Amino acid sequence: PFDCESWPFYIMKKGNTFVITKSNFCPVFNKISKDKIEKYIERKFLDIAKKIIAESPEIITEYNRDLEILYEIK
Repeated sequence: PFDCESWPFYIMKKGNTFVITKSNFCPVFNKISKDKIEKYIERKFLDIAKKIIAESPEIITEYNRDLEILYEIK
């Protein structure tokens, strides 16, 4: 499934918006600043996320876990 392919990021639907969250089980994230992660999302992952949302919104999981929201897609 898409969640496994995009791991350690998750694209999730929260209300009427989409958010990018992260896995709580990825030890690498504990070593990287939130600022660096946000910059990576903007440079590398955001275009992928927007494409998936536009082409296949039905595969996006509802925000249903207590995961840190890293980025809100507008």
